[in-house]
Parts: sequence; C-alpha cells; structure tokens
Amino acid sequence: MIPGKTHLPTRAAECPWVLKRTIKSLFRTRSLTTALFVHGMNKGFLRMAKRQVQFDALALPHLAKVPVTPLPS
Repeated sequence: MIPGKTHLPTRAAECPWVLKRTIKSLFRTRSLTTALFVHGMNKGFLRMAKRQVQFDALALPHLAKVPVTPLPS
C-alpha cells in the first residue's frame, strides 16, 4: 500500500470536478433542471468511484506498487 494512504489514487474519486461539471452544464444548456440532474448523477458516480477504489485496494494490493501515469491536460 502507499504509505499514509488507505486506497489507490484515482482522478475520478479525488478531484473536485462535480460542482465544476454542474456549472458547465448550467451555462451550456441554460436549464436549471438539467444542471441539477447532471449534478445528482455525477454525485452518484463520485460515490461509486470512491467505493470502488476502496474495494480495489483490498482486492488488488499489488496495484499500489504500480506508478500512477499522469493524464494529459
């Protein structure tokens, strides 16, 4: 495992992207109900990603030794 971490790092589970995506949807669609729907779906996806990271850390401990490849910006 990674020292000081109880789970493997992932971009979806750790980045504060949910609110940014909601605001982006609001500006693109100009619909409050669509933005609220997107926000709810993304919060659910974030919750699922966090649980999956914890499960993977327990089930696949050897992956903690694999270096994390940065995503292109």
